[in-house]
Amino acid sequence: MKRFKKMVLPVAIVMIAAVGAFATNSTKKTAMHDGYRYDELSETCVNTEIQCSDVQTSFICTDGSANQLRQINGTGCPDFLYKP
Repeated sequence: MKRFKKMVLPVAIVMIAAVGAFATNSTKKTAMHDGYRYDELSETCVNTEIQCSDVQTSFICTDGSANQLRQINGTGCPDFLYKP
């Protein structure tokens, strides 16, 4: 019986850890945002009406001429947006 407990206890701990890891693993949800480009003449962010994601991927969202940026608080657009 003692040997059985020594063998089952580690297996049970590993199983509980694995179940906990999968239960708490959250997937990133894609949040879509309007893309903006920075206009240097007016020093403002201009809405390009292109939908892009804030979840980082290998591909930056563009409109063909400028990278799409995310507007923050109406004062600036410092963050890149990505293709979903």
